[in-house]
Amino acid sequence: MPQSITQSAANGFTPTETAKALQQLAELYIKEARNNLAQSGHIATGALSNSLTAKAIVDGNTLRIDIEALPYFDFVNKGVRGTKGGNGGFNFKSTFPSNAMVTSVIAWMHTKGLAAQAPKQTIRRLAKAGKSITEASAACAIARSILMKGIQPTGFADKALQTVQQQAQSILGHALAVDVAATLPKNLNEL
Repeated sequence: MPQSITQSAANGFTPTETAKALQQLAELYIKEARNNLAQSGHIATGALSNSLTAKAIVDGNTLRIDIEALPYFDFVNKGVRGTKGGNGGFNFKSTFPSNAMVTSVIAWMHTKGLAAQAPKQTIRRLAKAGKSITEASAACAIARSILMKGIQPTGFADKALQTVQQQAQSILGHALAVDVAATLPKNLNEL
């Protein structure tokens, strides 16, 4: 069960400054991840960027950062290999999109102001049936293309982690030194 900083103080060591430094690094990670995501051009609705949160946790003798994001976080970061090409850390298994994927593509189309357009030449079978290309069928075609070509990796989270790691040693080292100094007796002769 995670402890608060005051609970861990009862154990003799209070990592107050270290926990603050860890929270500072967590906030830096989120800021960098959001910037990298924006620079990659992979923001459709902003939901992934807005879902990123990080919190420093003191758990007994352990300090950690908990990061929360939407479930497709890793797919955007590491990419997804399509059924007919592309590269990434994950693979699409089917070229047929789910209803959820088509619905997401429709939402993306609305965000981008895209609308289904009738083909320049009438497709004979559609004309016979008295139908035209609908938003859903256009979204299905886009989703199928994504499944076949894949999603290119952005590395937005990996790059953010590298940036934070470069600064972590100095930030955490200083904070830990302050906490250790505060824990030592004022006069070592008292021992």
